Amino acid sequence: MVTRSLLMVVAFGSFCIIRAQTTDASCLPFYQWMANSHKKSPCEVASALLGICADSYNVAALPPNTHYLGPTLKLANPCQCNTVAYSLMSACGSCQGRTFDSWSTWSANCASVSVNSFPEPIPTSVYVPGWAYLDVKTNDTFNELLAKQNANTTESTFIPPPTSTSTKPTILLLLSKTLQIRRVTRAQMPSSEALSGVWWDYPY
Repeated sequence: MVTRSLLMVVAFGSFCIIRAQTTDASCLPFYQWMANSHKKSPCEVASALLGICADSYNVAALPPNTHYLGPTLKLANPCQCNTVAYSLMSACGSCQGRTFDSWSTWSANCASVSVNSFPEPIPTSVYVPGWAYLDVKTNDTFNELLAKQNANTTESTFIPPPTSTSTKPTILLLLSKTLQIRRVTRAQMPSSEALSGVWWDYPY
């Protein structure tokens, strides 16, 4: 039975804040290249992303001879139905010495999918490895060798929303000051010089 983690995601407008995340899955030492720049394993990153669409989510460690399954028809959601989540979960299984499903099998119950992208804003303090965005659709599978070759590709992380600033008050203030200066100038100068105016084998 797959348990759910103590992962709390609180939405604020167009971004999320991760309160806590846990996973009891751990990678074998020679898969350290899969970790992001903050030493988070693909299992931890997957847990953070999958938790966006749920109250909580835990990527449980895989028992021998098992692998993570894609979403069920009833529970499929955008956080699961994308190639980024698939790649991270496949990597999570692989780094534990387990196997993983094909992309078509993983996404079989998805009404729609996002390819080479994650459809939700990435939470703060979450860094998604660049290799998670590589193509898996062409060959219908996660390519571990290609991912390793792209281990240093730029990560994706939370992008703050643009700050909304208005220039109207500033323009009006400057215009007001200009008019005042010109009034003084006209009064002081002669008239002629005045100026113009962001699982395993059991479905969860």
